[in-house]
Order: sequence, then structure tokens, then C-alpha cells
Amino acid sequence: MGDSHDVSTMEGAQAAVDAALRKWGRIDDSHFGSTVHMSRAAWPTMRNRGYRRIVNTCSAAIFGITRASAYAAAAAQPHRCLDRECHDPDLYADGMIDVPISALEVAVVESGTSGVETLRDTATFARRLELLGYHRIWYAEHHHSPAIGAFPPVVLIAHAAASTSAIRLGSGGVLAPNHAPITLAEQFGTLAALHPDRIDLGIGRGPGTFDEATARALRRGAGPATDAQYHDDVAAILSFLVEEVALGRLPEPWLLCSSTAGAALAARLGLPIAVAHHIRPDNTFAVLERYRAAFIPSRWCEQPRVVVCLEAICAETEEEAAWRAGPMDVVKAGLLKGLSEIPFPTPADAASHPFTAEERQALAGFRAQQACGTPEAVVRRLAQLAAETGADELMLTTPVYDLEARVRSYDLIKRHCEATKTP
Repeated sequence: MGDSHDVSTMEGAQAAVDAALRKWGRIDDSHFGSTVHMSRAAWPTMRNRGYRRIVNTCSAAIFGITRASAYAAAAAQPHRCLDRECHDPDLYADGMIDVPISALEVAVVESGTSGVETLRDTATFARRLELLGYHRIWYAEHHHSPAIGAFPPVVLIAHAAASTSAIRLGSGGVLAPNHAPITLAEQFGTLAALHPDRIDLGIGRGPGTFDEATARALRRGAGPATDAQYHDDVAAILSFLVEEVALGRLPEPWLLCSSTAGAALAARLGLPIAVAHHIRPDNTFAVLERYRAAFIPSRWCEQPRVVVCLEAICAETEEEAAWRAGPMDVVKAGLLKGLSEIPFPTPADAASHPFTAEERQALAGFRAQQACGTPEAVVRRLAQLAAETGADELMLTTPVYDLEARVRSYDLIKRHCEATKTP
């Protein structure tokens, strides 16, 4: 840059970043000897000056007070992925998670139970996560599955909201093709009136079941929604939602995305998105690139806003975390073979399940893109994914066998996040 700056001081870090952005519009390895080392040295002083995060793009660490300014500064760089050479576990472990963390509940039904216990645990789980300081809980819509309860999200939200006072609650999501748009708007508008500034309306597209007969029953005999039908459904929900403003505060609408088509729709409607990294991790960066490039501001969202959802299972040891993850591995292995009628086994039963070599390979590949292990390993992975994606929030889904183990996982993660924050 023609001069030098000591990035270990507030003034030096600020001067180095400002000079680089003025001259090049971005910061990458060609401008600093090592972006990773520069980021690690500069971060404490940048944070003290009010910067919220470092946004990583291809071989670049972009500093910005807001997400929009960071991406504007990086306009010359494609936002596909973080250069793998820039991955540094020490950097991600040193208090670099500076975004809210939330939870996605999928109402796991334990082997040998009726599901009533799972339903009763809803309020307890919400109260516990509120005490731990989690930002929000979303509830997923599922149908005709022995492993996951078919509990309407709107009912679970109402039940949890009555037992809590601050944590945000929403759907993750309600599946638009299964519902009349006006009904969803009325239901969530009512919830928002009863619990102002706490209700989210997360909208998705899938049927919520692998059973074709169930899917047709939900759609009253119709087949899968076309792109045009889904687009119309979402637009209608938003239109009816506006009419609910007479009740007071509106729910916050989100679009759940696992494809670039969904990302394009969210961008066109100016909606925040929740990216299903826990379902289709290979699509995550393409989804984000399409969304951010095409985003149009709206009454719902002034700039791109992203939640990235991933599977996170945490325990005191790697062995226990893997053991806790075993039951869901059995369910996933069944889905790989087209089997959807698999109950959620106990960890002990899962430990003796005869996985094939191909199944083990597929499960290992999936788990590598999620977060499973000790608090240190899980939080490092969360920080890595937050940095790679530039997420505004992370949402964790923890499909483990019992309530206490699930809450313990969230507790360990939250405690380690707090312990590693920069003072």
C-alpha cells in the first residue's frame, strides 16, 4: 500500500483496512501477506471500534460495519466460497462467532413412545433455551413419519409462546402448498397480535412427507406445486399478511431455501432467507450467491438477510456426540434407500445398526459439512460456516434421542461461544 500499519492497534487496524478498501475495494492475499494472520491480529481492535464481523469471500476478508457495506466493498469479488487455503482453526476458535444463534425443532418421536411426551416437551424446551439466551426457535412441519411428530407448527408456537416471555418463535417452516394462504396469514397474524415482536412466519415448499398418498391428501388430491403455483402462494400469503396489520405488529416472514430457484424468489420479493444447509449443504453457496446478487429491497427487508441452518450435536466427548448422532444416522441411511417408515431408534440400538460401507461413506460426508463433537470442535465449525457464508444468524437443529441430551447440547455450545468471545 506504500506504507505500513500496525494492525495490533486500533488506529493501525482501522488505517490498514480503510486504505485497502479505498485502493482496491477488497482485501485479499495479494494485498496483505496473509489475510488470516491479518484478520486475527486486527479483529480485537476492529471489534472494539464497533465492527460486527469479518465477511469472508473468495480469498478475501472484508471488514464492514454492516453487511451491505462489506459486500459493496467486495463488489469485484464473486461470493462463492472461502478459499480453502484461508481456513485456520485458530482464527475461527478465537471468539469469531458474533451472530445470534437459534434452534430448529423437528419434534423427534422416541422409539416406543406415542409422541405425547415429545409434544409435552415443547414448552419445557422453549423455556430452557430462552434461559440459555438463544435468539429464536422454529418448528418444522412434517407428516406421516414414525420418527418425527406430525404436530402443526402454529400449535407448537402458541404453546411455547404461552410458556415464555422473550424468545422469538416461528415456523421453519409451514409448507405453502399444504395450506390456504389466507389461513396462514390469519393464524400467524393472530399469534403476532398475542405475542408482539416475537413471531416468525417461515415459509417452505416441500410436502413435509415422503409418502405420496399423504402428500396428495394434504394437497386435496393435487400433485406437487409448480414453480408458478408456489410463487403465487407465497405472494398471496404476503398480501393477506399485510391485511392483518390492523391487529398490531405483523409476524416476520422468511423464505426457506435449499435451491437457487427459491433464492431467486426470496430476492425478488425482498424476503430474508433461511438456507437449509442441514438438508442440501452442497447448494448453500450457490443459493447465497443468487440471493445476494438479485435482492430487491422491500417493506419486509431493506437488505439481504440470511440465516444458515445446520445440524449440530454436541457432547463432552467426540465419542458421546457420535453416539447421540447414531439414531438420526439410521434414519438418514434409510432415506438413502428410499425407506421413509423408519422409527427413531435408541442410541444403543443405533450403535449396533449394520450400516453398509456406502452408507458410512455418505453419512461421514454429510457430517463433515455439519457440526458434531466436543464444544470446541462444534463452535469452531459454527464459526467457520458463519465466516464462509457471511450469515447474519446460525440456526441449529439437534435431532437427538431425549430432551435432556438435546438441551445439554445447546447448553454446551452456548457456554463455549460465550467463553471464547473477545472481551
